[in-house]
Amino acid sequence: MTLWRDLRELEDLGEVRRVHGGALPSLPAGEPEPDYTAKAAAVSEDRLKLARYAAHRFPRAGQSIAVEGGTTGISVLSYLEVQNLTILSNSVEALRQTRPTDTVMASGGIYRHVSRTFVGPQAVAFFHTHRSDLCFISSTGFTAEEGLTDPNPMEIEVKRAMCTSAAKVILLLDRTKFGKRSLSKVLDLSKIHILVTNEGVATSSLKPFQRAGVSIEWA
Repeated sequence: MTLWRDLRELEDLGEVRRVHGGALPSLPAGEPEPDYTAKAAAVSEDRLKLARYAAHRFPRAGQSIAVEGGTTGISVLSYLEVQNLTILSNSVEALRQTRPTDTVMASGGIYRHVSRTFVGPQAVAFFHTHRSDLCFISSTGFTAEEGLTDPNPMEIEVKRAMCTSAAKVILLLDRTKFGKRSLSKVLDLSKIHILVTNEGVATSSLKPFQRAGVSIEWA
C-alpha cells in the first residue's frame, strides 16, 4: 500500500506515469510523444534521402531485415529494389509497406496506438529469438553528452533487442536530430556499425561516433 501511495504521489508531481503492473518515467514537460500520423506528415526530404540511400546501398536478395517503428526506417521499405527479403518488425506501418515477394514476420505484443507499434515482453522476446542480417533504426535525438535518446522506455527495449540480434546495425539519423535530446538513452554507440546522415552535419557532432568505431556514410 505504501508503494502504490508513493506512485500516486509521484504521478501527481508529473514524475511517472502509472501503468498496469508498475510505472514508467514521465515524458519531459511540454514534450508529448507525437502521434505517428503527425510524424509521417512531417517527414522531410533529408530523411527520405537517408531512406533511399539505405534501401539501395545495404540490402541483398534473400536477407532478413529488422525495421523499427520510426518513419525514416519505415521509409526504407518503400524504396527497396532487391527481392525475396524477410522483413521483421514491431510496426504496423512497416508491415503495410512490404511487398508480395517479401516474407513478413510481426512481433506481436502490447499495441501502442500513438506509435502504431507493438511493445512489451512478447515483442522483446520475438527479436531475441529471430536474428536479422540488417537492422535499420533511428532515434528522436543525439547529443554528445546523452547519446541517442527516445521518448518511450518500452519502445527502447524493443529497439535494443532488435540491435542485439542483428548482424549489422545501421543508424539513420538526419541532420535535424543532432543537438536534440529525449527522455532515455537508447543504446551505446559501440552497438552501431554504420551511421547514415546528411551532408552538413558538424564534424564535432560526429566525433563520438568515430571514437566508438562507427563507420559514417553520407546520403
